[in-house]
Amino acid sequence: MMGILFTLAQYSAGGAWITFILGPLLAHFRALPPVQGFFLMLLSAPFGVFAILGAVTVKIYAPHAASRVMAVGIFGLVPVLFFVPSILSGAKYPIINDISSNLEDPPAFVAALARSENSGRDLSFPQAFGEPVRKAYADLQPLHFRGVSFSKVRAKAEQIVSAREGWKIDGITDENRIEGTSESMLFRFQDDWVIRLRSVGETAETGEVIVDMRSKSRDGKGDLGVNAKRIRDFFKELSHEMNPSHSAGS
Repeated sequence: MMGILFTLAQYSAGGAWITFILGPLLAHFRALPPVQGFFLMLLSAPFGVFAILGAVTVKIYAPHAASRVMAVGIFGLVPVLFFVPSILSGAKYPIINDISSNLEDPPAFVAALARSENSGRDLSFPQAFGEPVRKAYADLQPLHFRGVSFSKVRAKAEQIVSAREGWKIDGITDENRIEGTSESMLFRFQDDWVIRLRSVGETAETGEVIVDMRSKSRDGKGDLGVNAKRIRDFFKELSHEMNPSHSAGS
């Protein structure tokens, strides 16, 4: 009986590593859609747990196989430990995947509507997300630049976006809007984002430029804070570039 259990634990440990490696690999090289690759990797967790439980049971009832059992247990433990930080950190984020710096008037997607990947998707901002965004990401507020020309802010925003790895400008429908996508490095998850710039006042000296940003995931119900981080990082860099002596939110 212990021999059969030990064999199953070995297979489970092997399955844990196969799914742990194949999921990201197949998604990265587009052999699987990102979501399927991610869920394939998730299978490594139950495989690993079974390998650990099997190894512990065999260790209790067959201590003579200690070294082999320990190796199997450790082999199954590594993929499981990978998910622990993600689970702990994910608990602090609301299960939403559409974030805006302006909840009263979220920037609307225009160019994104024409992308085939978004066919049939509702790209309007969900009203139910307003309160979770307000509570979890209270620091995300529109940027206000005073005494600076609209064209300068616009040019700097486009420059920052163009320089960011994984970011791609997919559409500029007018001078007030920059739209694009961001792709994650490992699974190649794609998110849509839009940056909206508005000029208030007749001249740069008397008016101001207001910058909003919205970022939306194409897959999944939650985003582990990725969209908020994207907006926060962009705002921080734009704020620094426009006023090096102050950071965003100061």
